[in-house]
Amino acid sequence: MTLSPVHAFGEFRLVPDQRLLLWHDRPVKLGSRAFDLLSALVERRERVVSKQELLDLVWPHEDVGEANLAVHVMALRKVLGRTAIANVPGRGYRFTLPLEAATVARIGGAAAHGPSDHSRLPKRPDELVGRAAEVRTLIELVERHTLVCVIGPGGVGKTRLAQHVAALLQESHESGERQERSTAETWWIELASLSDAAMVSASVAQVLRISHGPRRDATAAVTTVLRSSPALLVLDNGEHVVEGIVALADALRRHAPAARLLVTSQEPLHLPFEQVMRLEPLDLPIDDTLDGARRSGAVALFEARARALAPGFEVQAANCVAVVDICSRLDGIPLAIELAAARLPLLGLDGLRSRLGERLKVLASHARTRLPRHQTLRATLDWSHGLLDDAEQRLLRRLGVFVGGFTLAAAQHVGQDESLDEWGVLEKLGGLIDRSLVVSDGKPVPRLRLLETTRLYALERLSAAREQALLRERHARAMDRMLRVESDDHRLWRTPPAPVPALLVELDNVRAALDWAQVCNDDELAISLAAGASHVFLAASLNAEYLQRVLPLRARAGAQVPLAPRTRGLFWARIALASSRNAHPAGLDAALHAAEVYRSLNEPGRLYDALTWALAIGSRHDRGLDAQPLMQEAERLEQPDWPPALRSSYQWAKHRWLQSQGRAEEALQCATAQAELLAQAGNWATHVATGANVADCELSLGRLARAEALARRSLETLDALGIDENIVGHVMDMLMIALTLQGRAPEALAVGRRALRLLQREGDELRLLDTLAHNATTLGRFVDAAQMAGHVEAALLATGEKRWPSAAARRQQLEQRLDAALTAAAKARHMVQGAALTREKVLELALPVV
Repeated sequence: MTLSPVHAFGEFRLVPDQRLLLWHDRPVKLGSRAFDLLSALVERRERVVSKQELLDLVWPHEDVGEANLAVHVMALRKVLGRTAIANVPGRGYRFTLPLEAATVARIGGAAAHGPSDHSRLPKRPDELVGRAAEVRTLIELVERHTLVCVIGPGGVGKTRLAQHVAALLQESHESGERQERSTAETWWIELASLSDAAMVSASVAQVLRISHGPRRDATAAVTTVLRSSPALLVLDNGEHVVEGIVALADALRRHAPAARLLVTSQEPLHLPFEQVMRLEPLDLPIDDTLDGARRSGAVALFEARARALAPGFEVQAANCVAVVDICSRLDGIPLAIELAAARLPLLGLDGLRSRLGERLKVLASHARTRLPRHQTLRATLDWSHGLLDDAEQRLLRRLGVFVGGFTLAAAQHVGQDESLDEWGVLEKLGGLIDRSLVVSDGKPVPRLRLLETTRLYALERLSAAREQALLRERHARAMDRMLRVESDDHRLWRTPPAPVPALLVELDNVRAALDWAQVCNDDELAISLAAGASHVFLAASLNAEYLQRVLPLRARAGAQVPLAPRTRGLFWARIALASSRNAHPAGLDAALHAAEVYRSLNEPGRLYDALTWALAIGSRHDRGLDAQPLMQEAERLEQPDWPPALRSSYQWAKHRWLQSQGRAEEALQCATAQAELLAQAGNWATHVATGANVADCELSLGRLARAEALARRSLETLDALGIDENIVGHVMDMLMIALTLQGRAPEALAVGRRALRLLQREGDELRLLDTLAHNATTLGRFVDAAQMAGHVEAALLATGEKRWPSAAARRQQLEQRLDAALTAAAKARHMVQGAALTREKVLELALPVV
C-alpha cells in the first residue's frame, strides 16, 4: 500500500497527483490553469506568492498578463468562497483556508486470507472488494458502541461486510492485538430462516449453547450468561424479526451492558442507543475512461468476479465503456454485479449489456453457498416486498413511474388515493426509506429515488396491478405542476441572472412526461408540458432534443384547438426560443405565432422577446421576411428600465439581421452594445461569449488576426470559469474560421473537434462543414472537401437556410479551390455522393480519427 498526500480544507479535498478537487467526495470541475493555480497556492500557503511567481508556475512557457491570473483567481473564489484566496496589494496572493492533515490510501492489491478455524463464525470471505473505508468505519463503531446496525438494500453486501469485520475482530482478539474496549469472543447468528420474532433470543441461545426453559426465558438465559462478558453477537438478516432484536438489545443494555450487538438489516431498529451505518452501493466511475474505471469499487468487483470465471478477462480501453455502463445500470449493487459477471461466459459483454433491461429474468445464480433469496435479483426483491404492508406495496409500485428520482411533493401527488392521503404517503414513504427501498439523497432538501433494479421491479408490479395508464397520467400532471414554477419568460432576464433551474435534475422525468403527452388525449396538458419543459432542456444545452420532442405537438396548438391563450403563446414562444439557437426553420413561424398571441394579450415584454426571436431566426432563412416593421415595433416597445439582459436580446437579433444583409460595420456596433448590456446585467459568462459575435463581424471585415485574438481571449476566460456549454461552441467556430482562412489547418481541426461536440447538442453542427471543407483543401483532400460541400448544399436546400454574405464569400473561395483541383464532372459526382451521406458519415469525413 502506498500513500499519496491530499490537502483537506473545509468540505474540499485537493488530490494533486490525480488532478482532482473534491467537494464532499464529488469532483469539482476546474480548468487546467485554475487547478494549477490552486495547487501552487496551497503548496505555498505559508506565504504570499507574488503574481510573477504564479505566472511562471502556471504559464511557464507563455507570455500572459496579470489579467489572466485575476480571471482564474476569480474562478477559484467562485468555487471555494470569496475569502479563500486573499489579494495582498502590491505583493500577490495567499491561500487562507485552514488545512487539515489528510492522506488518501491507494490499495495496490487485496490481502489474501485463509479460512477461519473458529467454529463460531462462518468462513471469512476471500476478499472484500471496494469496502476498505467501510471496514474501518464499522470496526470503529463496534469497538465504541454496544449496538450497531448496518442497513441497506438487499444485495448491497451487508452480510459480507459483517462477516469480514467479525473475522478481523476475532483474529485481533486471539492474537492479543486488541485489549482495550475489544470484544472477547464473536458469535454469528443467522436469522433469515426465522418466521417468528419471538425466536430471536432462542436462536442466540442455541448458537451460544445456553440451556433455557420455555422460549420466553431465552432472553433471561442469554443475559445471565453474558452479564459480564464483552462478547460480540452478530445478528444477520434481521429485517423480518425486528421486534425480537429490539427486545434482546434492550435486555442486554439493562442486564449485560458489556455485551455488544452488530445487526444487519434492511431497516434500523429505532432504538435511542443504536448506531446506524447505512451501507451504500459500491462507488461508480465518475466517467467512462479507463483511469476513472480503475478507481471504482463497482468495476473492480465486476473484474474480479469475471476473472474468476474467465481468467483472461481484464478491464481495458476496448471494453471499458461497456463495463462502466453495466456497473452503472446495476447501481453499484454487489449482488447484481456478481450475478451479471456470472453470466459473462454465456452472454459475452455486449450480450450482457444489451439484456440488462430484462435483468430480473437474466441475472440468476444457483450457487449453493447463497441464500435462496440471493440467487436471483427477483427473489431478493420479492423478500423485501413481502415485508411491506398493502399501502407500502401500493406506494412502492407507483413510485416506479419516476425516472431518475423525485421530490417529496411529486411522490405525494402520484402516490395518494382514496385510502391514502398525502400525509399517509409521507408516513409510508418514511417506512420505504427505512427499509432501503427508497434512497434519500441531498441536503437540505432531500431528493428521493429508487435504485434502477428496484424501479424495474416496481414497474412489473404496477403492470400486474393494471395501474400503468393512471399512474403515467398522474406523473405527467405532477411534472406539469412543477414545470409551471419555471415557466416565466422573464426569469431569463433577471439581474443578476437567475440560477440554473433546480428542475434540471428532473430531465429524465420530463422526458417521460413528454412521451406520455404524445399519446394522451388532453391537449391542454400536452401543450402545457411542452412549454414548461423548455427551461429544463435549454439549461442542459439540449435544445435540439427539445425541438425534436415538441415539434410534433404543433398541430395540437393550432388556432382551432381550445387552449388558454397564455398556454398557446408560451408553447410557440418556447419553440421560438429553442430555435433561435440553431435557426431551426420551424422557429420563425413559432415566433410570429407567439407575437400574435402576445399582441392580443397586450404583454409588451413577451411580445418584444418574440420579435427578437423572429429577427434572429429569419436572418438565417430566405423566406422573404420583412424585418423593418419587426425592428420598428421592438424599438417602440423597449423601455429604458427593462433589465439590461432583456434589452441585449434585441441587439443580438439586430446584429444577426445586419450580418445577413452584409452590413458588418453596423452589426459590429450591435454586437458591442450587446456585450455592454450583458456586462451591466452581471451575466459574465454570456458577456464573454458575445466575443463570438464581435469576432464574426471582424471576420466579415477581413480582420482575421483580430478575430482570432478575440476568440482566444473569450475561450481562455470561459475555460477559467469552467463553462463548457453550447455558447463555447460558437466561439470556437469563429476561431476555427480565423485559423482556416490563415492556412493553419491542423490547429483549426483541433478546434473543430471540440466545437462539434458542443454544437451537436443544439443541432447546429452544419455551420462547421463549409469551414472544414475549406480546411480539407488546404490539406490536399479535395475529394473529401467536395463531398462535404455537396452535403452542406443539400442540407441548406432542404431547410431553406441561407448563408450570410461573409459565409457566402468563404464558400466561393472553397468552390474556386475545388474547381482548380477537380474536373467539373468529378466535382459534381463527388458533391452528389456527399449529398447522399448521413450527417454522421460526413462528420467522420470532416474530422477523421487521428
